[in-house]
Amino acid sequence: PTAVVCTSDVIAMVVMKAASELGLQIPRDIAITGFDDIDQAAFLHPSLTTVRQPLKTMAEDLTDLLVVNPRGGRTGAREKRYEAELVIRDST
Repeated sequence: PTAVVCTSDVIAMVVMKAASELGLQIPRDIAITGFDDIDQAAFLHPSLTTVRQPLKTMAEDLTDLLVVNPRGGRTGAREKRYEAELVIRDST
């Protein structure tokens, strides 16, 4: 493959290690992306391209869903969509 898209930054870190052990140079030989934008992603060598989610907003919305309303019931489930952000770094 020329690229690997991972479902988390931790998995991407493992893929980066494996690629390095195989003698592949990132991103020249293989591009790697993660998902989550954990703090370590920016400090890897090369730094990891990843997708950032608005976790603070998501947590606030989840809290609102779980709070009991004044009439004694829960607020109920509803669909909510969030805009993710591609954080381009050196691994792609």
